[in-house]
Amino acid sequence: MKRILSTLMAAVLVCSTILTTVSCDSASMDALLEDFLEIQDALQGSTDQKDPQGSQGNQGNKGDKNDKNGKEDKTNAPDDGEITAPNDKETTVPDEKETIDSEEDETTDSRDDETVTTESSDYTYDLDAAIEYLNVLYKRANMTTAADYELVGQIMVASQVYIVNWMVNHYAVNLKNEGHYWTVDVNESSKKDISYKIIATVTAPDGTTATVSYDRVVPALVIASFEDYMAAESGTPITVAGIVVAMTAKSAGNPVNRLFLADVDGKGGYYCYQIDRDPLEAGLKPGMTVAVTTTVSPYGGMQETSGGDFVIIDKSIKEVPVLDITEDFVNGESLKNYVGLVVTIKGVTITDQVLGGNLQYLNFHLNGKTSYIRTSVI
Repeated sequence: MKRILSTLMAAVLVCSTILTTVSCDSASMDALLEDFLEIQDALQGSTDQKDPQGSQGNQGNKGDKNDKNGKEDKTNAPDDGEITAPNDKETTVPDEKETIDSEEDETTDSRDDETVTTESSDYTYDLDAAIEYLNVLYKRANMTTAADYELVGQIMVASQVYIVNWMVNHYAVNLKNEGHYWTVDVNESSKKDISYKIIATVTAPDGTTATVSYDRVVPALVIASFEDYMAAESGTPITVAGIVVAMTAKSAGNPVNRLFLADVDGKGGYYCYQIDRDPLEAGLKPGMTVAVTTTVSPYGGMQETSGGDFVIIDKSIKEVPVLDITEDFVNGESLKNYVGLVVTIKGVTITDQVLGGNLQYLNFHLNGKTSYIRTSVI
């Protein structure tokens, strides 16, 4: 159609040129004008077909057909006379909403209207730091374990909890898991040194583990004889054993922890002053047998000890007899051996007493000799 119109336009132009150069009669001129008007009308109709409103109207039927397929049919043939260049590839523009939904599907998992987002963790637990933490607690600790002691059952490193499980490699040492800590039970009355290891396995929250061990020794319990104790000079480290006659404890309101012991062989007594551990809190009772590792510290002419700690070597209750020392007192014998014991002196006259605090003094005389007894209120 375009080619026909172009040919007509050329003919008009030629005719116009002829009209300007060649004289024609009126009949011929009227015929040419009539042909020109017909060509102009044909050109105007072609222009109307290209109008958008006209296009929509003309393609209405095509749209109805395409709507059935849900999308525009881009393969329809062009209008008659229209030349269309062939497409090698068909370009499809994806729907915007469909693209967004596709991107969301890559990052989320929708189940029953509930969106679950999966996140990967790249946190690395530091077992080396956990082991170093244990080294600070136990590597530099005292290797000698003369009494039962405790070990941690968990530690905190960088706000993360690491579980610590323990083992020992000697049958004479026992372990008990108390939950947040472990109790190590040693043989305090061993007659020889016991060398052993405590072995820790540290477990991180992700299940990875690391192991470390520490050397320990249960020292042999070497108990000094009563004679060696009485002969020892001030400042001498010593271990003595005896049956508990009486005691004072800070937990009961006393200013210091003290033990009064009867020698296991019945040769005398011990007065152990300022013991480190509270005897009541340790479960100690009169009649039990203990070993006290302490330091000789004479006071007021009497042999005593100061400081140190004790272990219970026999929990069975034994009765300590009351000693009658009347004859020794009358004869002027030394009473140093009876420190810490329960004694009886018969026939004395109490002259006066000094009361105050938890210490009391009783002054007495017998057979021309005067002395006093210092008692403790326990």
